[in-house]
Amino acid sequence: MANRIPFDQIDEYIEKRMKTLVRAAVLETERRLKERSPVDTGRFRSNWQTVTEDFSGSVSNNLPYAERLADGWSKQAPAGWIDGTAKDIQTWVQQQAKD
Repeated sequence: MANRIPFDQIDEYIEKRMKTLVRAAVLETERRLKERSPVDTGRFRSNWQTVTEDFSGSVSNNLPYAERLADGWSKQAPAGWIDGTAKDIQTWVQQQAKD
């Protein structure tokens, strides 16, 4: 059954749902990046960091060799694996928004 939202509260409802979706997308992105990260010692995988704010978020890895791994330096993860994760997340967000 659909939620009934008073007309004067629609903006608050949408704002809350969008903040929730952004946070979920950032956390899902971090999960997938960790899952797909190449592993030698595990330091790279465990160094992913997330920041979420109301309507934005980021996932980063500040290790000196992170960019090389993103470019396919490891045989475990081909070049473009981060871009592929970003595309997967776009699809995931669209599906979550529909649901």
